[in-house]
Amino acid sequence: MSGIAPLAVPLKDNLIRRIRLRVGAATVVLVLLFGGLWIWQDYRKTIEDERTGAMQEARFLATRIERKLFEVEHLVRALKNLPTAQNQAQFEQHTEELSALAGQGISLQWAPRGVVRFANPLTGNEKAIGHDLLADANRSADIRKSIESGQARWSGPFPLVQGGLGLVFRFPVFSPEKAQEKGNFMGLAIALLHFPEALSSMVEDDDPNYEFLIFMHRADQKISPVFGVSWTDEAPGEGRAERTLVLTANRLHARAAEEEALQLVVRARLKAPTRNAFPAQIALLTGLAVLLGWLASLGVRQWWERRALLSQTHDFEEMRGVLEHRLGGQLLFAETGDIVWGNKRAS
Repeated sequence: MSGIAPLAVPLKDNLIRRIRLRVGAATVVLVLLFGGLWIWQDYRKTIEDERTGAMQEARFLATRIERKLFEVEHLVRALKNLPTAQNQAQFEQHTEELSALAGQGISLQWAPRGVVRFANPLTGNEKAIGHDLLADANRSADIRKSIESGQARWSGPFPLVQGGLGLVFRFPVFSPEKAQEKGNFMGLAIALLHFPEALSSMVEDDDPNYEFLIFMHRADQKISPVFGVSWTDEAPGEGRAERTLVLTANRLHARAAEEEALQLVVRARLKAPTRNAFPAQIALLTGLAVLLGWLASLGVRQWWERRALLSQTHDFEEMRGVLEHRLGGQLLFAETGDIVWGNKRAS
């Protein structure tokens, strides 16, 4: 009776550990690579979709602002043709319907001989009453151009004596008997847009999921926002709409002078960009990559153990086949010392 080497083949721990580590690491890298590429493409598509939506909203709002400014021109044309008011109550009565059409943040004013006397609404414009526009160094140049040409003019945006910023449309009015003759100037029909109030209602009509930043300026003015809280950086999904508005009652004259044009810039972006999910997606992908790497490593170990078991079984069968024909008794022992097989002569 004789013994042989133990049946079980010991695993080479260091080798299998290195293989498992490499397979697990490779799995993690591949999952991060391909998953990260997919997330990045989805991120870029999301930004592009955001930009397209924001640009559309910015264009819609810019169009509404442009239309509103043209409406204001028509309101002032109507204002200058109203009967001359003798007091504030009479002016409010004459301009009641026009003021309702003008809407929030827009006041109508009458300035006989260039001095503001009446305003509708009066609330918020009290400080403007009695303001001599022709004596104001910051206003007089534009007004005198308007009087000399007989043409209405837009001015601003600029700081208002009643506070805040404003954009103003002034239409010179002359006595009908000797229209536009020197010394026949009667006064100014005025529409004043207070910022940001004049723009608030238009923005409120837009998609509530977006926030807006609006700039208005002439070529000779410093660019500054008239609505919205300025954000310093340009958002990845931000949309812009830029317009050059030829705003005057006689646009043929304005086209010949670039300084008459008003630059309107509307910037829009989502209040809560969907791309905020990007960090969460990366974290989820990292966790998934680690899990798949661990499963791949575990699979390698199971494959190695199965391979070793099949190898042991094959060796056992070969050994048994040889020992079957031995004349002497032969036994095979397991690692535990138990007899697992013996030929007929060993019984």
